Amino acid sequence: MTLYQVTQTTDNGNGDTVGTLSYAILQANRNAGTDAINMQFFLWGGHLVRP
Repeated sequence: MTLYQVTQTTDNGNGDTVGTLSYAILQANRNAGTDAINMQFFLWGGHLVRP
């Protein structure tokens, strides 16, 4: 299992910046097997994660 860390709240959606959610999703989809994505940032003011 590969663990991807999300450490940035800014994301251009292209998956080209390490630490963003789009990067973690892109990398997880490229690798066979089970993966996990861990979000490591404080939710100041709340964040919405949606498809």
